[in-house]
Amino acid sequence: MAIGGSGTPSCRVVVKNGNLVATGIVTNKPPELIFSDTERRAYGTLAQACDRLALKQPNQVDMTCGQS
Repeated sequence: MAIGGSGTPSCRVVVKNGNLVATGIVTNKPPELIFSDTERRAYGTLAQACDRLALKQPNQVDMTCGQS
């Protein structure tokens, strides 16, 4: 899949029936808006994204390097 634009490939993730579900399409977002363990300018870590998901808050997570 080719992803145009600048930024980091990311996808919105929600909890549905107790499972993590990627929703929508993969889009490029500035690293400051995503959760990632590899992007140094990320908004937060993937562990922090999980904490937010436990509160039913959707997150944009990095889809590179198998992080999804």
